[in-house]
Amino acid sequence: MVFNPFIKDGYTGQVPSRNCPVCSSDLDAVTNMTSKEGPEPGDFTVCIHCRSVLRFDGKMELVKSSLIEVPIHMRYAFAKVQRMMGEMPFLKRKR
Repeated sequence: MVFNPFIKDGYTGQVPSRNCPVCSSDLDAVTNMTSKEGPEPGDFTVCIHCRSVLRFDGKMELVKSSLIEVPIHMRYAFAKVQRMMGEMPFLKRKR
């Protein structure tokens, strides 16, 4: 587990490397905003490069998803993360 100053009670850690199904970027870390656990099947994430909403499937592979599939109580947080990522100059979108 890695300390993340932006997440009060969450988890940031390494995961086996996977490619984003949208932009093909190599993704090898995740942050859980609500608990100290790593990802599980059905959990959602956001690609740090293209800001696409992704979901871990039953085999823990990343599949393209959308904000509408994210549970309603989490949509605002996901939208805020996507917006913040777009405002960070060191997170350049991969084209």
